[in-house]
Amino acid sequence: MKYFKDALGTKDFVITSEIFLKPETDANSIKIQADVLRDYVDAILLTDNQSGQLHMSSLVAGVLLLDAKIDPIIQLSCRNRNRISLLGDLLGCAALGMTNLSLIRGDRVPDEFQPRPKAIMDITATELIRMANKMKVDDRIKSVENFLLGGVVTPHGPKPGWQAKNITEKIDAGAQF
Repeated sequence: MKYFKDALGTKDFVITSEIFLKPETDANSIKIQADVLRDYVDAILLTDNQSGQLHMSSLVAGVLLLDAKIDPIIQLSCRNRNRISLLGDLLGCAALGMTNLSLIRGDRVPDEFQPRPKAIMDITATELIRMANKMKVDDRIKSVENFLLGGVVTPHGPKPGWQAKNITEKIDAGAQF
């Protein structure tokens, strides 16, 4: 099995793919996509209810990728979760052997999604990265020391004078990719 962390440390160019999970995605469809992608990618990103759309847990899909001998990147969104829930998912990832984490704010739930979920924004992506990074050095939690933490920044048409404040804040918080 190839590992994302090894690829980042040894390759000039790293290739990842994304499996867009949908409500109808099942274990067999993930296996089929994994079989197609395995020889071409260093890891596969599993989205966390992308665009606010309901689908299978990215942690469950990550286990299916590990079974298919592909290193998953698990995306955890701060949207609609409090910090206790997110910490539980981080510990769950570690227990299942999933160490590549893309920690994001999360998209707004589309207006047409019914019934409307109650919005929860207990923590920012930068705070989650910082929290996960602190967990890595906590002697009581050995299972998380191998976390590879990632963040996302999307500058849309930056204005003159724009500075990469969000990027540097996430790096300072512990983002490694």
